[in-house]
Amino acid sequence: MSENQKKPLVPKNIEQLNRYIAGKTIAEVKEAYNPERISKLASNENRLG
Repeated sequence: MSENQKKPLVPKNIEQLNRYIAGKTIAEVKEAYNPERISKLASNENRLG
């Protein structure tokens, strides 16, 4: 690679990944499903722990 060429900051295989779509907010869940209660979990949690 010559001095005039710069290595891309983000590799092409990473650029081609689909964009992350975050989950619904509590307000959106309430409006869409009208649940009796909601348990807020972190992204790395599930109902078992």
